[in-house]
Amino acid sequence: MNQLVSGAAFVRRDAIGSWEAHFSTETEVVPAHAVSTLLDIIRQWQEVFPLANTWVGREFGVASLFIRLDFVIRDGKVWVYEVEDRPCGFGFTARMNPFFAERAEAMRRKWPKIRWVSSQFRQTDDEPFFGPPLSLDEALNGNYPHLLVRSRPGEVEYHPLEHRSISTVSEEGNKRYGVPLGWWGLVTAKQDEDGAWFLDPPLAGPCVVKPVRGTRAMLVKVFYPNPNPKDRKPRTDIITGGGEIENADRLARLVAKQPGQQMCVQRFIPPMRLPHQPNKNSIYRLMFGFDPTNGRWSPLGGTWNALDRLVVHGTPDTIFGPLVCED
Repeated sequence: MNQLVSGAAFVRRDAIGSWEAHFSTETEVVPAHAVSTLLDIIRQWQEVFPLANTWVGREFGVASLFIRLDFVIRDGKVWVYEVEDRPCGFGFTARMNPFFAERAEAMRRKWPKIRWVSSQFRQTDDEPFFGPPLSLDEALNGNYPHLLVRSRPGEVEYHPLEHRSISTVSEEGNKRYGVPLGWWGLVTAKQDEDGAWFLDPPLAGPCVVKPVRGTRAMLVKVFYPNPNPKDRKPRTDIITGGGEIENADRLARLVAKQPGQQMCVQRFIPPMRLPHQPNKNSIYRLMFGFDPTNGRWSPLGGTWNALDRLVVHGTPDTIFGPLVCED
């Protein structure tokens, strides 16, 4: 374990299972009005997210026993990036956030006994919270009625486990829910008479382009036109680097390579600058658990993330800190 100073906050570097990152003890609080807004958003989301043939979908009409919302709060208003339908982070967050550890354990006691199924293509922190993993063969051939399947969306060999799943399998990372919610639209790559690719509709103003189905922030790109020279607000107020920014031509070629030659386009939502991390971009990540005893979602706590990139997500360089919420 190493220690360092980053920005205005004292942090340490540590590892949990196969995950390694920087941890801060600075706590951020999600106010009660924001939690209420997020619960309303979850109710809207569960109306449009596909259930597939999962155990949890058949039993309770929801896509997962737990989800995570990534968002920022600016001037008292909640701005949501997306809903993560099958997040990792239980062991990781419980270790660094006692508030989360207590609430997550209380929620787990209301769930059935869950065994998780590992994949060679996914590193997770599940073992400290859910116990030792099952292999694919063990899960296929064993009597395990409630499974957390940690495959990637393209690993179709795991799809036969879907009917026993407490979360998404074949539908993991499906972002089409954002279209009926009005969070983003779809953009299509087309070719002109000379064979050059263009986007329809054309990109207008700062926005984020992401796959229709995707995880781990893969292929998430930002379209950020050059600001007006008369604009006194510098781009460095919101952009610190990372190479996520693409121009329209490169984005058109990227979209052309995706299934259906389509991707999602979301209005650019600037990350936050936290007082204790003034030189990094930050977001909130709040976990929610579904309580099968009353059919309600409950906030469990989570993390704030700070990173020297425009697209803030979990990397070895990310600084994580505890996120709690008001009741």
